[in-house]
Amino acid sequence: MYERGKGVAQSDEKAVKYYQLAAEQGDANAQYNLGFMYVNGKGVAQSDEKAVKYYRLAAEQADSDAQCNMGFMYLQGKGVAQSDEKAVEYYQLAAEQGNADAQCNMGFMYLQGKGVAQSDEKAVEYYQLAAEQGNARAQYSLGLMYRQGKGIAQSDEKAVEYYRLAAEQGDADAQYNLSFMYERGKGVAQSDEKAVESYKLAAEYGHARALLNLAYCYFQGKGVDQSFTETKTLCEQVFKDPQLSFIAYELHDRTERFEKSKSISTLREQILSHLQVKKHRTMTHYTSFDVGQAILLEQSPFRLGHINAVNDPNEGKLLWQGLGYEPEEGNPVFIGCFLPDSDSLNMWRFYSKNHLNDDACGCAITFNTECFFDYRLLEERGNHTEQDKKVPSFTNTGQSPQESAAFYRVVYLKDNFKILGKGATKLQAYFKELKKEVDKFVGKNPTPEKLQDLAWLLGPLPYLLKDAHYKDEQEHRVIVTHLDYGAKEIKSEDPDFANGTAPRLYLELHRDDHLAPIEYVTLGPKAPNKEMMAPYWRHQLASKFESQLARRKDKQLNINPSRCAYK
Repeated sequence: MYERGKGVAQSDEKAVKYYQLAAEQGDANAQYNLGFMYVNGKGVAQSDEKAVKYYRLAAEQADSDAQCNMGFMYLQGKGVAQSDEKAVEYYQLAAEQGNADAQCNMGFMYLQGKGVAQSDEKAVEYYQLAAEQGNARAQYSLGLMYRQGKGIAQSDEKAVEYYRLAAEQGDADAQYNLSFMYERGKGVAQSDEKAVESYKLAAEYGHARALLNLAYCYFQGKGVDQSFTETKTLCEQVFKDPQLSFIAYELHDRTERFEKSKSISTLREQILSHLQVKKHRTMTHYTSFDVGQAILLEQSPFRLGHINAVNDPNEGKLLWQGLGYEPEEGNPVFIGCFLPDSDSLNMWRFYSKNHLNDDACGCAITFNTECFFDYRLLEERGNHTEQDKKVPSFTNTGQSPQESAAFYRVVYLKDNFKILGKGATKLQAYFKELKKEVDKFVGKNPTPEKLQDLAWLLGPLPYLLKDAHYKDEQEHRVIVTHLDYGAKEIKSEDPDFANGTAPRLYLELHRDDHLAPIEYVTLGPKAPNKEMMAPYWRHQLASKFESQLARRKDKQLNINPSRCAYK
C-alpha cells in the first residue's frame, strides 16, 4: 500500500521497511518485492547484489517471478557472475510453473542458442505457451517466427494475427511490424491508411523506426495528407537515435528542398536517377604509381578532390549558362573520377602520370561498385547525434547521403546545350523543363539569395555536364555536395609558396578493410619496373594484410600489367 500510495501517502522508504519485516519472516512475496526495490533503487540504495540475495531467497521457495528475475540477473551478469546456463536453469523452473515471462525468455534463449542448443522449434514452443497466456512480447516474437518461417511453416496471415494481439496490448515493435504488413499488403489487404494508423500508435511510444516511416508517409502523402512540416517534426524526433539519425537528417534536408521548390527538386532526382550507373559492376580510377602504392600498401584513404582542382575552366558553369544565369557557388563540391574501362590507352594518357608529367606511368585501381560506398568520411567511428536540432547539412557525421553514394556518368554538351550520347532525348526534355521551372523560381529580377537557393536546389547537377571536347574521356563521377566549409570531414594541405604548390582541399574515404572494394590493379603501359612491381606488391600485400586477403574469395588481389601497346 505504501509503494502504490493506496490509503496512505506514497513512500518507497516505508514500503521497504515493511517488505523487510515480512522478508525476514520468510515471506517469499516480500522477498521478491524487496529484491525489486533494490534492483531499481526505490526507497533504498540501488544494489544488484542485494537484489540477487532476496530474489534467490524467494526463488528457493518456488516463487516463479523471483525465479524469472534470477534468470535475468544471470543473463545480464548483474549482481552475479554472468552465466547463460544458470539463466536457463532459473527460467526453466519458472516456465514449468506457467510463468509467461519466463516462457517467453526461454523462447529467446532457444532462438539465440544461449545456455541451450539452438532450436527454432523449441523457441516457437515456448513462445506459443506464453502467447496463449496473453504475453505481448511472446505474441510479437511468435509473429516474427511465422513471418520468417523459423521453427514453423511460414505464414504472413499468422504473423499478422500475432502482431495484432501484441499491438493491441501496446507493444510498439508489434505495432510497427503490423504497419509494415499493411504497407506491403502481406497477410492482410494492403492499406496505407491502416499502416499510418499503426505507425502512429508505435510513434507514441517513441519507436524510432515508426517515427521515421511515418515521416516518409507524410513526405509522400501515403495514407495521410502530404505535409512537409509534419515530416520535419517527425525527423527531428529521430535525430537522437544513433542508428537512424543520419537517415532522418537526410530526409529533413530533402524535405526542405521540396518545400523550397517541389518541381526543381523532383527534376533533380529524376536527372540523377537517369545518370546513375546501376548495372556496371566495376569502376576504375587511373592514378599515379605513388598514389596507387599508398592506397594499397599504406592503407591511405581514397581521396575525393575539390572541384576547383580539375583542369576544365568551364567546370560547373555549363548548366548555369544553359539556364541563363551567372554561376553561384553553393556547398563545396568534391569529386572522384572513374572509368568503366579498366585498361584504356586514352585514359592512361589522360590520368596516369608521374611527378614529371610523363603519361601512362601509373596504375589503375578497379573497384567493385556494390561495396565501394561502404565508407565513412571521418577516420574514427563516432556518435554523430550531437547535432543542432535544425540541421542545414550533415557536417561532422562521417556519413554521406544516398545521393552521394552512387556513380554518375558525365553528360557531354555541344554548342547551344545539345546533349550527346545515350538517353540524350530524355535528358534534353528534363533540362528543358528544368529551365522553365528555374525561371519561375528565380523570377524576373533574381536576387543573390535566390541564386544561392538555386545552387542548393541544383546540388550535384552542374558538375555532371562537360564540354564535348572531353567526350573521349567517358568520365564517371562520385560527387559529394552536402558539406559546409568548416566541416571536420574536409581535409586540407597548405600551399608551398617556395615550390609554387597550390593549397588543397579534399575528402578521405575511410574503411576498416581498405582492400575490400578493390577488384584488381592494372599497371600502366610505361609503369617503371613493371615486371617486378606485380610480384613485389603481391608479396607486400600478403605480408601486411594476410587477414584481409583471407576474406577474399580468391585469397589474393590480382595485379597485372596493361595489355595496351603504348605508342
